[in-house]
Amino acid sequence: MFLLDANFISQANYQLYPPAVFPGFWNWLQIENRSKRIFRIISVYEELTDMRYAFKIWNDDVVNGFF
Repeated sequence: MFLLDANFISQANYQLYPPAVFPGFWNWLQIENRSKRIFRIISVYEELTDMRYAFKIWNDDVVNGFF
């Protein structure tokens, strides 16, 4: 099991795997979460809800069950 922090998700979004370019990475995160192999905590969600770009849409879409 892995617990993802806000820094990992933010850097993946802005520097490594922008959702518009690498949607497979973000889909993989959802799949791994549904398989109970990766998680985020609610404070990570709260920190990430301030983002204004495509990632925020992804973040809002996966709220149910990713925490």
